[in-house]
Amino acid sequence: MSADTARGRATLVVQDVILPDFHDTIASLQHKPPIAIGTLAMKVNWKGGGERVRVDDDEKDVGGTFVRGPASVWFQVESDDGFSYTSDRHGQQTVVAEVWSERNGVFHR
Repeated sequence: MSADTARGRATLVVQDVILPDFHDTIASLQHKPPIAIGTLAMKVNWKGGGERVRVDDDEKDVGGTFVRGPASVWFQVESDDGFSYTSDRHGQQTVVAEVWSERNGVFHR
């Protein structure tokens, strides 16, 4: 992960996350063997660009700054049974995306 909290930009990259596919919730809860094993790769980009907003809440003992802006997510899952899925980066809409620099507890004072 890398982040530039002053500009509200950050990148998170995740690779080689093992995801067992149990077909449904009941099979998972009953500890049945998975029907396939998938591997996840994912990249999330926060692009920032909004104004810096300062938050200071003594009652909750937290403070910091955040920057809003658009974000995008790309992910791919490949299964050992030959199935694969790749997200489409185009047409994504950001509802809310923020990058924070936060202080709490003894660091808030």
